[in-house]
Amino acid sequence: MFIYSKLYIIIISLIYFSFLLSVSEPLIDYKQNKIYQIKKINTNNSVPKIDGYLDDLVWISAPVIKDLIQQEPILNAPPTYNTEIKLLYDEENIYPYYFLSV
Repeated sequence: MFIYSKLYIIIISLIYFSFLLSVSEPLIDYKQNKIYQIKKINTNNSVPKIDGYLDDLVWISAPVIKDLIQQEPILNAPPTYNTEIKLLYDEENIYPYYFLSV
């Protein structure tokens, strides 16, 4: 009896994990052929100050990511709010910039 219950658990686990592997990512079509640029900055010249204000000059030249879609409340719809993302990095940090406007 114990062997059958253990075998049953193994079979159910295999079915469950094979199902998880077979489910594809819901936004895979949207992500295809998307290339985003992240600008590397020189830490000696300009590093954004982490103070809550996004007025540092280094953000002006950073590439903007705007072609976003939402998952909730409406899957694959344009964002409810105008959203911009900029990313910078140096040897030690990643600096994110998020801007939302109504």
